[in-house]
Amino acid sequence: MASEQRDYLLSERMVTILFAGSASLMVLVLLALALVATARPQGRLANVNTSQFEAVREQALENLSGYRQYQDGTITIDIERAMDLTLERGVN
Repeated sequence: MASEQRDYLLSERMVTILFAGSASLMVLVLLALALVATARPQGRLANVNTSQFEAVREQALENLSGYRQYQDGTITIDIERAMDLTLERGVN
């Protein structure tokens, strides 16, 4: 019986070279990731003018106070307070 010669797509030497190359590439990627992970940001924090934010916040808090008075003299109250007042005083 004669031994059969098998032809493979890659030789044993090529597999070894590919394995060593992929291991080297993996080490380089890990080093690059470590370098990026330990890098410090270059920017600086800027002082932000918060006056507009504070004005909007104050306006929102005023709206939550339960009522709003308009320039024409009408006043609105929130629905929960209106229902409570209706229960207390009744409907006339």
